[in-house]
Amino acid sequence: METKFIQIQDVTVEELAEAISQKLMRKIKLYLNQVEESKDHDTYLTREEAAQYFSISLGTLWSWHEKRHC
Repeated sequence: METKFIQIQDVTVEELAEAISQKLMRKIKLYLNQVEESKDHDTYLTREEAAQYFSISLGTLWSWHEKRHC
């Protein structure tokens, strides 16, 4: 995996968190719309597909899973 660096200036932590939250919510809504459209049959994503869809690592996906099941 390639390491990337991002430098952020003139943005508060709250503004950054809000921007990330908005992007994530857009992706979640898009995904939920796709799920709603395909209710006629079950479609499952693999862990790799889910991580790729949300542009996150498998570790983050696992962390989200663990937080949901605590």
